Amino acid sequence: MISGSPAKGPGDDNGSLGALVQDTMRGESSRRAYRVLLIGSVAVLIAGVIAYGMVSGRQVSTVLSRRRWDKLWQLLFLGPAIGALALMSGALLKFDIAGALDRVAGRLRPWTLVFLGLCVLLAVAAWPMQRLPGSRDEAQYLFQGRALAAGSLSAPPPACVDAFALRGMVIWNGRWITPYEPGHPLLLGLADRFGLAWAVGPLTGALSLWLLYFLAAHLHGAGLAVLALAIGAISPFFVFLAACHSYHVTSLALSSFVFLAVAKAHGRGNRRLWDWCVGVAVGALFLVRPLAAGILLVPIMVVELSSWKRRGPLWARWGRILLGAVPLITLWLFYNHAVTGHALCTARQCIYPNSLLGFGDSASHGPSYGSMGHNPAKGARNLLLQSATLSTGLFGWPLISLIPAMAGFWCSRRSVWSWAFALAVLMTGSILFFSWYSAVEHGPRHYLDSWPGLVILSALGIRGGVSGLRRRFGVAGSNAALAAVGALFLVSFVLYVPMRVRDLTDRRLGVDPRVHEVARQQVKTPAVVFMQCPEEPADYYTSGFIHNDPFLRRPIIYARHISPETDRACLQRFPGRSGYLLRYDPHSRDITVKDFGSP
Repeated sequence: MISGSPAKGPGDDNGSLGALVQDTMRGESSRRAYRVLLIGSVAVLIAGVIAYGMVSGRQVSTVLSRRRWDKLWQLLFLGPAIGALALMSGALLKFDIAGALDRVAGRLRPWTLVFLGLCVLLAVAAWPMQRLPGSRDEAQYLFQGRALAAGSLSAPPPACVDAFALRGMVIWNGRWITPYEPGHPLLLGLADRFGLAWAVGPLTGALSLWLLYFLAAHLHGAGLAVLALAIGAISPFFVFLAACHSYHVTSLALSSFVFLAVAKAHGRGNRRLWDWCVGVAVGALFLVRPLAAGILLVPIMVVELSSWKRRGPLWARWGRILLGAVPLITLWLFYNHAVTGHALCTARQCIYPNSLLGFGDSASHGPSYGSMGHNPAKGARNLLLQSATLSTGLFGWPLISLIPAMAGFWCSRRSVWSWAFALAVLMTGSILFFSWYSAVEHGPRHYLDSWPGLVILSALGIRGGVSGLRRRFGVAGSNAALAAVGALFLVSFVLYVPMRVRDLTDRRLGVDPRVHEVARQQVKTPAVVFMQCPEEPADYYTSGFIHNDPFLRRPIIYARHISPETDRACLQRFPGRSGYLLRYDPHSRDITVKDFGSP
């Protein structure tokens, strides 16, 4: 015990690390052992900072800002220090942290956590993202949504096509189209009429949190549901995607509802109603992200087949699901026919005639990572990058965020739902193996549909670890486990989250809010502002494009600078407007505006 004689303790008779750990967990180590753990953890931290500073060739004060090796550095040096401090905390603290958290969770109302989660999402969307789309894809969602909200399935072709070209948008059959389904853009467009397009993601994210809680409570009880909701609400992977304009968070809400409806359909209550709900949610996914419907097909089938003897004939259940999905799938087919001319031809297929999936020289539409084409080696590299990014961003822990989910799967592997959640992740990875693009902005966003299962499995893993150590080592064991989890979340809040906020503030995905601010101050409306950028010609124009309406009627219209002659010829197509040349340097972020007069 701490207050005992420091001369000798049980851990001193056996100098092995394992004996020291076990004695510390039982609260039997000497005061000398505590000093060894404390000094050792501090020494590891100092050595890590110095070593990483030497490797990086930078001053120690800037070590944590390095991006190439920072996660590995944190794992190698912060990991052992966290383990040592967690052992000390478990042995020294006599207060039962796990019991106190159980009592708090029993009194806590889930809507409180959902409301706090909504506040966090709104704050991130309003501050670092500045209520603007953060990438070219998000700009296209909003542009398409504005056209849909105005009663048009697409935008009319612009007067000067090349001057308004944005990668991923084409003129097809006299329509100016994006490659996306209409569901999510329509939500953005309707909200944009009230200036609230930026709030669609946070509101849909809060809905996803509610659905996560109900799903976890239905499967594992209210106690685990509160834990899942708590760690889900602070998951950086979820927060930074749900705070933006991306369609992945709308897809997440629908996928969460699919999981919940399937679970309810296999429980007590009105099972037939929930069968219909499964169909409606799957049909809605076709209007938002059809790929998500395909990813969820295998997990749903596994759950369905697991209870076919108890639920009656499969044809009756699947018939209700199909009938629930048919109306919305039919609406999706009509949209395709109206926009592309063929019900089974999507806008994505028109814009990217070479498939985004598959191997070969024509499998990619751009030099994505050094060379054209795709092969299995690049697919495996993409999966490795996605796994590392997900295992960091899920909770912001250094490369180990997936360990609780793996532990939760191992503890509950006899449950069909644990297999369903794991299959959702594996299905996503198996599809993305054939994709040339790694897609890890804001985290590996295509895995967001699997996020509810990952969070529930993680909650099971954390609870199982705490319970297992408590059974073996008593209160000291559970305290040590919770101290380690708390310390890892502290690392996320101190290191990972500020890094992600800095990324969003710097607008590294192609949108700089200062472009529109400078233009409003220096141009005389109505005007056409031609944007010139010395580098990154593909996406820099997004900073201005997000402020265009589909019919190009706003006081300031942003176009691409091609040449002085082309700019003046384009300006003549907009009578009554003055022309300006805006030069933007994405590296120095210098912005200059020059008036070149009216036509």
